[in-house]
Amino acid sequence: MKFYYGVDPAEKREKLMKSEAAKPMIDEIISSADKAMSEDSIAFKMSDYMLYHKTGNRTVFENKYFGRRRKCSDIMLAYWLTQDEKYLEPLIDYISYICDEFTWCLPAHSNYANRLSQEIIEWVDLFQAETARFFAETVMCVGDKLPDYILARMSYEVHRRIFKPFERFENNEYDCKENAYFWWESCRMNWATVCGAGCTMAALCFGTEQEAEKYVNKFVGCLDRYLDGIGDDGCCLEGMSYWNYGFSHFVILAMAVKVYTDGKIDYFKNHKVKELAMFPQRIRLSESKVASISDGGEAYSFHIGLMSLLKSIYSDVLLPDIKYGTRRGNIDSVCELLWFDENYKCDKTVCETNYLSDAQWYISRREKFSFVAKGGHNNEPHNHNDIGSFMITVGDETFISDLGCGEYVKETFNGKTRYNYIQNSSRGHSVPIVNGEYQHNGEQFCAKNVKAECNSFELNIEDAYTPGIIKEIKRRFNIEENKVILYDTFDFTSNTVSVVERFVSKIKPQLCEGYVDFNIARIVYDSKKYLPSVSTESFVAHDGVGVVKVYLIDFVPVSNDENVFRFEFCI
Repeated sequence: MKFYYGVDPAEKREKLMKSEAAKPMIDEIISSADKAMSEDSIAFKMSDYMLYHKTGNRTVFENKYFGRRRKCSDIMLAYWLTQDEKYLEPLIDYISYICDEFTWCLPAHSNYANRLSQEIIEWVDLFQAETARFFAETVMCVGDKLPDYILARMSYEVHRRIFKPFERFENNEYDCKENAYFWWESCRMNWATVCGAGCTMAALCFGTEQEAEKYVNKFVGCLDRYLDGIGDDGCCLEGMSYWNYGFSHFVILAMAVKVYTDGKIDYFKNHKVKELAMFPQRIRLSESKVASISDGGEAYSFHIGLMSLLKSIYSDVLLPDIKYGTRRGNIDSVCELLWFDENYKCDKTVCETNYLSDAQWYISRREKFSFVAKGGHNNEPHNHNDIGSFMITVGDETFISDLGCGEYVKETFNGKTRYNYIQNSSRGHSVPIVNGEYQHNGEQFCAKNVKAECNSFELNIEDAYTPGIIKEIKRRFNIEENKVILYDTFDFTSNTVSVVERFVSKIKPQLCEGYVDFNIARIVYDSKKYLPSVSTESFVAHDGVGVVKVYLIDFVPVSNDENVFRFEFCI
């Protein structure tokens, strides 16, 4: 078959097996595959699937769902790399387990109570599409070694779960047309590329020539729509982890389209794609930390094959230390091996200041510390109410935190309950509290008068709060050699009752006279003007990290006439 990732798997396998850089990754794959073969497959319970709809819990079912696919991926890759026949039957078994599943659509992406079983089976979500993509990659790498009966089963399941829904929609076979509408076909975020890439790879692998042409033409538009959701600055508003996810599938789809059209359609020539490729290095704060705006998280991790490919296309891309690289995704892709540079060498990180003007993200990386602040609005993808919030790292530790995302549960994506969680609310961000109120959700709640310079960043944030309770909040940061100085200037109205400054950290602070000590840094303030206090909250972190304790440091002005607040964050 034709290979659609720009690399011949057989040739790449030979290079990988001789590569010192790839050896740790290959050893880990083989070890994981051997372990997977020694374990029994965990049965999927319908009660686990329905748990999300009953309690909002996603973890119980998803751990089994993704665990099965990761074991299958490990076994497939070990078979491809080693050519050892001991992996063949376990691979066939795991493929069959996946084929036997009632649906590949996650419960969080289905509304089981309002759909027929057929519609759940045929509802194409992120992971229905990713499973189809994984099957296509399996055929690409080891399809010539799989028996016809398993190839036929894979093709059958992909057709009934991926192609059939589109055919039914085109033929108006659904009782309710809206149930056949896949909203992601017109969205401008990661769903477009993940679903588009999975469906396209399925068509290229399992479809006829006519089906391949039809679906490539259909889903190439997902690339344009994803790019429509990105500003010219190349900022992924969903944060680093979603850049890894959405953009990696953008590259998968873009490469497949390029190969399929023999280079006639080449999205890698688009200036916005290059800006997206530069995103990780622009928001990197330290060796292991990035700006954790939105649901992205602060832990620095990158897809090792994706970054290798981007470096080969765009010389300005900096390769990070390989120890932060991963081949893992929600459902792993063989691309992380096919695109991996077998002579991988990391580049030196540079100190610089970047301003992503469309997103209004300001990032300054210095020798001793890094600083990030944002404007924007409060209706961004994976939104947090965080206009004017900021983050400071010292060395490789976080001093002032942006909490990133918590555990995903049903209420996380319900507009009525999302901002009850501290990590999503301005309650958990370093921004003022006005009249005891936090910032509101909505695109109209936004920053204005944003100005970014080499050593300063300023913006007005009063529009993030209830209209009329305060006339103006002008926030300015001055970035110096060993400190960041914050000035907040308030213009009160007759409705302004109180203003409290809040700063957020995951490091336990100690209140001292005129400063708050965090060991790695301190907040210096005028003790004649402000009364500090510390409270704590906690939340369940994303990806099973556990419970995170948060320290909220509040400063209340001694005088109600105080309207210029000044704090120094000293390193």
